[in-house]
Amino acid sequence: MQSRDGQPSLFNINDNTIRPVSSSLFTILTTIIQHGSADEISKDLINQLIAMEWVHESRELKQDYSKSGIFHSNKESLQKAICAPESKNHFLVLGVPYDLGNPVRPGARFGPDEIRVGSWSLLEYTHYQEHVKKDNYLYGTTKLNKFNLSDLGNLSQRTVSSKKFAYPFLSNLAYVAAASGKKTIFLGGDHSILFAELTGIQKEFPELGVIQLDAHADFAGKRQVKLLDIDHANFWSQLEVDSSINPILKFGVREVVPQSLHNDSRAGIFSVDQFLENIVSTIAKSPKIPYFLSIDVDVLDPSIISRTGTPVPNGITFKQLNRAISLITSKVNIIGADIVEFMGENRVENGIVANILLDLINDLASDDHE
Repeated sequence: MQSRDGQPSLFNINDNTIRPVSSSLFTILTTIIQHGSADEISKDLINQLIAMEWVHESRELKQDYSKSGIFHSNKESLQKAICAPESKNHFLVLGVPYDLGNPVRPGARFGPDEIRVGSWSLLEYTHYQEHVKKDNYLYGTTKLNKFNLSDLGNLSQRTVSSKKFAYPFLSNLAYVAAASGKKTIFLGGDHSILFAELTGIQKEFPELGVIQLDAHADFAGKRQVKLLDIDHANFWSQLEVDSSINPILKFGVREVVPQSLHNDSRAGIFSVDQFLENIVSTIAKSPKIPYFLSIDVDVLDPSIISRTGTPVPNGITFKQLNRAISLITSKVNIIGADIVEFMGENRVENGIVANILLDLINDLASDDHE
């Protein structure tokens, strides 16, 4: 794989510690080839994945998390979820308990399970969304029965224990999930997991845009040359060189370094001022292509979410974020998303982030983009 400037991509780095695809993942993929529909995932695509390097032999999905899946959904294996018939309203949720990309304030590895805990206390009806058409009970809107949800659990601790294993494995997994025709929501984890998600998803969607809701631009210097250099504050430095992602739209930004103010015609960085107005005007002019939506919880004010790696004052409100998600999902084709940088260990905030996830999935299931 070549980068946009002709230099070798990070995923071609020669490393003797990287081994061929694991026997367990090989079994999953060959089963898909034997029993999956050709319309869902092509044999050629799977064979290409099997031939890829960068997957350590001990990689596997963790399936021993307690209780039910998120929002009391079904816990399912990757194999079953990928082979299920393609459906607009079938969503996959995958936890990525990885925070090696934030060496200053780690803790986002607890995010996926903390969001699950928060989700178990949510009720079926809500009525705080003034802009949502009234549905039924007490003029509320029912949210929990409009979509099919498969919780794939978390990547195992062995998978996320090293950058050189975690990023390539997640990239391959994101590729397979995208190729299955289902929308995957990744629960981080620090924001550097977006680097791996996008490198995988763009193999299925060569034309891809990104909308990022974040207090930071996550561009912190010139191109990185080693996988171990990637972190949650600089991963866009690499992505902007290695990928053809266009446009790259970032909203809610209120803390930057000088290097973030670079000249890339594909990138648009918008402050927290006129947050919703900027989203409406910008996406109206954006190309009609698939988009990935990335939500860093630090886009919210710390008075709402304090348990995040790098909180920044003067953030947006929950209501503004809820409205932004509805606007975005109604106007553009969102093919996947993530929620990152949540550390959890606060029952109130667990519920708030679970509500964000529920709103996101509900809007994706309900809206036909224009």
